[in-house]
Amino acid sequence: MTEWVEFIVGDGGTLSMSGIPEPQTRSEVYEHIADDWQTSAQDLFDAMDQCEPLAWAVQSIYEEVRGQVESSLKLAVANRAFNQPRINALARRLSRMPDDPSEATGEWLLALSDGEFDEIIVPEIQAWFDAPPDPIHESDHWPETASPQSIAMAYWQQAEASLREALGVVIVEGEHPGSTYFAAELTQPIATANQRALDLKVPIRFV
Repeated sequence: MTEWVEFIVGDGGTLSMSGIPEPQTRSEVYEHIADDWQTSAQDLFDAMDQCEPLAWAVQSIYEEVRGQVESSLKLAVANRAFNQPRINALARRLSRMPDDPSEATGEWLLALSDGEFDEIIVPEIQAWFDAPPDPIHESDHWPETASPQSIAMAYWQQAEASLREALGVVIVEGEHPGSTYFAAELTQPIATANQRALDLKVPIRFV
């Protein structure tokens, strides 16, 4: 029995693989690292190297912590007569936390104690994995199997160019410079593409 491959044709001809649900959480999108980060700061650091959106999330925590240290230092300075030891301690801590999170986060993360990692990092990153993904800012970094649209695109990228041409499928890798839109698109009417697939005896349908 022939197994048909079915594609859903969306707005503008965008193709999605039928029968594949949209991911609801980042754990589903980044399943290759979702269970391999929480044991230690080193494990999270290694996972960040495989997933840039995760690195952004950790950098955001770093910026938040740095901001708290900076605010605490300003408050202590306002009461200098009573807080000189605290001022000195906060100033030293802030001096070890550069402004640029992309350069400083990794070293800061690896310097955390196990207790600090469990308290400061783990809850925030687990919440990040449990939250819905951000397709606008993250989709460039999604694995090929992350969504019905990306699965369809991967399918047609691997298909013969002659088949794509015959069925009217094109690969769009950014509609304009800086665009995050990547997809396979059907450029002819669904009925025409389906008839062409029948003529070629390929088990592909568009709906």
